[in-house]
Amino acid sequence: MINHHHCDHALHHDIIEKSWLTLSLPYHDVDASLSCHTSQPSSSSPPSPPRPSPFVYTPLTPPSRRPTQTILFPQIISPTLQLFQPDSDLIIPKLLHHNSSLSQDSHQEKQEQEHVSLASTSNSAALKRCQSNQQPSCPAKRRKLKTGTIPPPFPWATSKRATLHTLDHLLSELKLKTISGTLQCKSCKFQQEVQIDLVENFKKVTKFIVETMEEMCDRAPDIWLHPVLPKCQSCGQEKAMEPLVTKKRNINWLFLLLSQTIGCCTLDDLKYFCKHNDTHRTGAKDRLLYSTYFGLCRQLQPNIDFYP
Repeated sequence: MINHHHCDHALHHDIIEKSWLTLSLPYHDVDASLSCHTSQPSSSSPPSPPRPSPFVYTPLTPPSRRPTQTILFPQIISPTLQLFQPDSDLIIPKLLHHNSSLSQDSHQEKQEQEHVSLASTSNSAALKRCQSNQQPSCPAKRRKLKTGTIPPPFPWATSKRATLHTLDHLLSELKLKTISGTLQCKSCKFQQEVQIDLVENFKKVTKFIVETMEEMCDRAPDIWLHPVLPKCQSCGQEKAMEPLVTKKRNINWLFLLLSQTIGCCTLDDLKYFCKHNDTHRTGAKDRLLYSTYFGLCRQLQPNIDFYP
């Protein structure tokens, strides 16, 4: 009994070792080697389970169960050395993407070309302007500088701008007793020639200055700012006839002084008078009007001390 059990144990060990060796043998050899040993009955070892039959591939076998097929290089390339062409459905999206990228590149190139063309045209235009500035085709007309002397616009005016003769010169040399001036209606533009007495009206002006000098405080009173104008003889409108003023150099300053209507002048007219008489010409209209009245009085009577 002891020898029989020992033989069975040795036979079972031999079968296990041969089963490990059959992993590298073909399938039919393994079955043959196992069949020779399993034919012998054994009371101690249990019967081995039946080995499953080999897997048979059918057309219904899923792709994951199919064996891997090795493709050699000569099968990919045709005898005419033409590369394998993929499916057209797979190529179309790539071609569309490629065409869109090409169109974007071409559009960007066009924009760059337009930008370069615009820059070149602007540079050429700037170069032409520089050349025209450096070498003008015709010389530019120079602005005529205003001279200090002009033809006297009136007999009582001098050749200097906004300057009058003295009162003694007017009475003794020129033998003037009246001063003439032109009035124009603000609504109907009717013009009328007016003559006023020189000495009598100048006395009215000087008397008003003496009486109101302390109240003026270097500012023209309201009666000088808003003079009372006569009625128009044509349209009948009240306070419509004002002195006619055309150009600054042709302003009848003596007539405005004697009629006390210098307030009808604009601020630029007053600045013009102050400029050519070396008087400060910045400020409000009442200050410039005050300076103009006293400046004209000093021109007529330069030796009187009460003029500021």
